[in-house]
Amino acid sequence: MLELSAERINIHAPYKVERVEANTFLFTTKSGVVYYVGFSHDFSFMEENLYQFFITNVEHKHAPADSAIYETIKVVIEEFFEQGQNVILYICDSMDNRQAMRDRLFRIWFNTCFENKNITLYNEQIEIDDIWYFAGIMLRKDNPSHNRIIGQFHDFVQDIPNKWELL
Repeated sequence: MLELSAERINIHAPYKVERVEANTFLFTTKSGVVYYVGFSHDFSFMEENLYQFFITNVEHKHAPADSAIYETIKVVIEEFFEQGQNVILYICDSMDNRQAMRDRLFRIWFNTCFENKNITLYNEQIEIDDIWYFAGIMLRKDNPSHNRIIGQFHDFVQDIPNKWELL
């Protein structure tokens, strides 16, 4: 079971995080923007150790460029990967048609923060009804099921259009 430590996160995070619930944290930036960041258990293509990652600007305020935001999120993710062979699933929000931009920013941030770490990122994109959706997984390179997990994720994403038609 995943149990992240706010105390360990706060040792290295520039912004103080507060636990909201089991694996969800809140932090406020120097400009007053409040973020939730956390993980929820997901069963999309794995029975265990898969967590959907989320970052939410609580009040949808404009957030000026602030490297401490990204550093705080990085520390939360590092704590997540200290908990074993867990896998992060992320799906870029498409409500405002800015999902491609979110995906690009996430990949740039990942490459900056985790380039020399023991973590890999695998991305997929899929078009459904003329809308592009972007998703990815992050997992440790030394995960004994690394290739199998990537294959399961790829199969899951490729099957989404078939499931979409059933909705």
